Amino acid sequence: MLFAMNRALLIVLALSCLIPARLRAQSVEELFGISPGEAIAEAQRQQARYEAELEVRRVRKARVAALKEFVGLAQTSRQDLRCVVAAVAAHLGVSVPAGEPPAVYRASQTILEDYQGLYYAEVGAQDTPQAVKTGYFPGANVIFIDDASSAYGAGRSIDDALAGQVALYVQHRALGRNPSSAQARASAAEVERWFHAAYTVTKQSACR
Repeated sequence: MLFAMNRALLIVLALSCLIPARLRAQSVEELFGISPGEAIAEAQRQQARYEAELEVRRVRKARVAALKEFVGLAQTSRQDLRCVVAAVAAHLGVSVPAGEPPAVYRASQTILEDYQGLYYAEVGAQDTPQAVKTGYFPGANVIFIDDASSAYGAGRSIDDALAGQVALYVQHRALGRNPSSAQARASAAEVERWFHAAYTVTKQSACR
């Protein structure tokens, strides 16, 4: 999650760390008309307001997502995640990774700030994503899935995309492969095609 502090307050806090302790309070107050303690308190108030605003947006996003799913604009997975993990692991010829499977978040239910926060934590501020995209974040063990119905052609399913991302997770945890490597991505693409033919087309459960 991103932190939204006023730039002036951040400057105050940074400068307060550089100024000798015996001169700090006086110097900061002279420069900015605010004490370090007041600056920290104001930053905390701003952060609390920001968090409250994000929570309101999450609730609204969830309501809109439910409506999109109801009218067919968004898809939800028909497969059990643990069964998908087990099926993909078996297909790749490896054991199911120990521990909890990755958390899965649908794009329609995710506010951009939450996605950006994890994105920055994983890959750094190389760019600023403006939309929630399908991807696996190994550090947080999280999968984001584009659930817009328009993202999938005739006969395609969100479950196919999920299987592909699960393949990245399984390779990372069981084989030590970097999910962004060409080898891992090629294998994930193959898994996605296989899952589509084996489960989506046949309308079979991965739990069979």
